[in-house]
Amino acid sequence: MVGRFMCQLTALLPWLLGPHSSHIQPLWDSTAELFGSIGAKRDLAAGEIIEEFQILRYVVIRQLHSDPPREGPVSLRDTLRLNRIVDRGIVCASVGHTDALFFRFFEEQDTPLENSPGDIVREAEAQLALVQEELAQIVEITPAEATSRTPRN
Repeated sequence: MVGRFMCQLTALLPWLLGPHSSHIQPLWDSTAELFGSIGAKRDLAAGEIIEEFQILRYVVIRQLHSDPPREGPVSLRDTLRLNRIVDRGIVCASVGHTDALFFRFFEEQDTPLENSPGDIVREAEAQLALVQEELAQIVEITPAEATSRTPRN
């Protein structure tokens, strides 16, 4: 499940660096928040959520600099933008984690918690499928001049 989240978050990064960034930013924020929320259901501490995002940052930046895209080496500007995007993801994941803990703490004790590993995985997969659908819709309906530039891989 964590791998699927990382793949989805990584798939959003090129779009955030390209002309679709203003349309994709809310999707990035909600995906990161979902990651934090699911992390709380996995009984992770807030620091563990942040650490997983830091690993994402490290792997992406290291990969970009060791195996640059066809367009050439990644600029310092793009690296700084990636750092800023990941920082925002960390904040959103922390918010999702905190919200999930808050609602778990205050929810009725009579209602059963749906925190079995299978339930958590199903919930995450359903939400990530919605993210993929929304990404496809955003990319499809944005203006033609924005789609003429392809994102970096």
